[in-house]
Amino acid sequence: MVRFTGRSNDIVTIPSKPIPTGYKVWPIADHGYILSWLWHLKGTGPVGIEKVPRALGQNKTAATVPFLLELLPKRPLGQSYVVWLDNLYS
Repeated sequence: MVRFTGRSNDIVTIPSKPIPTGYKVWPIADHGYILSWLWHLKGTGPVGIEKVPRALGQNKTAATVPFLLELLPKRPLGQSYVVWLDNLYS
């Protein structure tokens, strides 16, 4: 969540989060730099995901991780990424 308390139709309130009110975003980062992110629109979910993999059904939220991982730059053979996920995806 990105804290925002002004007026906007896209603010989300989730009382159980450390930042309960603001914009919901899903970032992908490497070495401390955010490379890309997806915005959440109320009632629509993540913006930018048009095609959800068949194995995930119609769940755009579950498709955010594979979608963002595809945006990472390709690494040379033998090098890989370490990906941390919260309990939503486990």
